[in-house]
Amino acid sequence: MKNWAHDEKFEDRLKRFENGSPVEIIETLLNSIDNHFNNEISLTIAEKNYQTSLLFIGIHAVALTISEAFFNKRGKEGYRLFLKKFYNIENMKSGYINLFPIFEFIAKHPSGMRWRNARLRPYGSLCSRLTDSISEQSGWYFWGRFNIKSNWECIYVGKSEHTERGWGLRYRIKDELKEERVVFWAYVVGEKKAFSDHSKAFQGRYDSVAKRALKKKGTHFLIWISDSTVTLEQVTAEEKALMGYYKPLSNIQRGRAKGTTKKTKQIINLVNKEIKKILSKK
Repeated sequence: MKNWAHDEKFEDRLKRFENGSPVEIIETLLNSIDNHFNNEISLTIAEKNYQTSLLFIGIHAVALTISEAFFNKRGKEGYRLFLKKFYNIENMKSGYINLFPIFEFIAKHPSGMRWRNARLRPYGSLCSRLTDSISEQSGWYFWGRFNIKSNWECIYVGKSEHTERGWGLRYRIKDELKEERVVFWAYVVGEKKAFSDHSKAFQGRYDSVAKRALKKKGTHFLIWISDSTVTLEQVTAEEKALMGYYKPLSNIQRGRAKGTTKKTKQIINLVNKEIKKILSKK
């Protein structure tokens, strides 16, 4: 199929692109799309011959051109890179944890707040199962519940910074479910008994940790958002922006930022998506 965009020899055009400004590559692509000179895109609209497959092929050709010209990546690898760089495909993932299996476990083991070490393994195994699908990347998580009007109430906003040690989102959330379990026992057996059992189990050494954890009481769900490309600085900055947006009930002592960024809005959209998923199953 003849290329309608130009009559220039391939070798001459390649040399011009390689030696010239990268701006020309982008301008050529934009003009190609705008003028329907890309063969596949042109055929898609010709005489109302709407062929979706040809449209995808045309867009695919543009993606491959950009990937090779700017990132020196070809084929499948180049296409995946294009999607990640420009469409956030696979960069950000989301999900939620329903905490009611924990409450059911506690109902069967009301004295479990006194457990330590080996006796605590069944609860630890439950936490592992609940967090198994969470991405081990940097990201953010939200403790929350629904009020009587089915509106989401954010109780706590947290972050996880993935490092070489592998302490990503899954590790952080699973650790929190175990270390701050007093908040779940308080929901079932009452705050006074849960705190008392916790204090006796650890001889009062972690009373301050328990008191801080109890501020999250009432949480029913935990929503998480991971991002494989975010920097450690962005993780912290976005956490402050998210706290400013959601105004969580228990993030009292931490700074909040005013305003939102493009990334903040993407995170909020993913949180809303998970909220809808939860409500659809209630």
